[in-house]
Amino acid sequence: MGTWLSNISLKYKFWAVNAVAFITTLLLVLYAVQLEQQSRGEAAQASARAQAHLLAAWPAGQALPVASHVLLLPTDQAPNLDPRSLGQLNNGNGWVSINAMPLFGQNPLLGAEVVTRGDNQKIAVLAYAPSLAQVFMERLPNYAGAVLILMLAMLGASQLLIRFLLSQLNTLKDVMLHVEQTGDLSARVPLACTDEVGQMASAFNAMQAGYQRVVHTVADTAAQLDAGAERLASSMDEVRQGMLGQQSETDQAATAINQMSATVFHIAQHAGATRD
Repeated sequence: MGTWLSNISLKYKFWAVNAVAFITTLLLVLYAVQLEQQSRGEAAQASARAQAHLLAAWPAGQALPVASHVLLLPTDQAPNLDPRSLGQLNNGNGWVSINAMPLFGQNPLLGAEVVTRGDNQKIAVLAYAPSLAQVFMERLPNYAGAVLILMLAMLGASQLLIRFLLSQLNTLKDVMLHVEQTGDLSARVPLACTDEVGQMASAFNAMQAGYQRVVHTVADTAAQLDAGAERLASSMDEVRQGMLGQQSETDQAATAINQMSATVFHIAQHAGATRD
C-alpha cells in the first residue's frame, strides 16, 4: 500500500487530499443537520412541557381547549399512534419518549408530556419535530451552495499550489536529467527559494560544484603528470643520443686501435725482413 501510494503522481495525491476534504465537509454538514434536528426536537419538547403544565393548571370548571396534539388519557385510540406508543402514554408520567432521533418521515412524533390534573385526569401533549431527512432536504439548497463555494475555492487554491510545486520540481528534475544524459557538471538548478525544494536544489548545486572541483583537480594532476612524462621522455632521448655518441666514439677508438695494431704488425714484419 505504501509503495503504491509513493508511486502516485504528486498531482493525484493533492486530488486525494481534496477528496478527503470534501468528504469531511459533507460529514460536517450532516453533523450540522443533526444538531439542528436535535435543537428543533428540544424546542418541541419544551413547548409540549409548557403546554402540559398550562393544561394541568387549567381551572376545573372550564372546558379544556381542544387540539389535535392534546390527548385525554386513558384512551383506546389516537391518530398517528400505534398501540405500543399509546400504551406508553397511558402508563407514563412526565416526558415519555417515543422516537428520540427519527431519521425519516414528515414531522414524526418524538414523544409526549403527560401530566395529571387535580381531578386525576391525565393529559398528554404530543410533541412533533422534523426528521433528519426532512431537515436535510430543507437545508439542502443552503448547504449545497456553501459546500460548492468552499470546494471551488479549495480546488482553485490547490491547483495553484500544485502548479507552483510542480513547476519547481520539474525544473529540478529537468536539470538532473540533463546532467545524467550529458555529464555537464556546470549545470545548476535556477531556484532561489528556501523551502524543501529549494534546499534540494541547493544540495544538488553544491554536489555539482564539489564534483566539478574534483574533476578540475584530477585534470590538473593529469596535466602535471603529462608534462612530467614529456620531460622524462625528453631526458631519456637525450640520454639515448649521448649513449649513441659514446658508442660511435668507442667504435672509432677500436678502429684506431686495430689500425695501430696492424701498423705495428707490419712494422714488425718489415723489421724482421730487414734483419734477415
